[in-house]
Amino acid sequence: MAHQDRALAVALRGAQWALDDAAYAIPNRQYTAQQCHDLANILENLAQVLRAHDGERPTPTNQIPTAA
Repeated sequence: MAHQDRALAVALRGAQWALDDAAYAIPNRQYTAQQCHDLANILENLAQVLRAHDGERPTPTNQIPTAA
């Protein structure tokens, strides 16, 4: 696994865990303003990693061609 692939996987899992926590805590009014700020930072980091990863992959050659 390439370094950027690993960074993306780590960012995705981190965001997933943070979102899972938020999904439970927010409806129960157990999520602070600081936690919201921290979650926003995690999601912004994920967005940066995704943008850096965007378009990096070659088009797979094993795809079924579509009609033009």
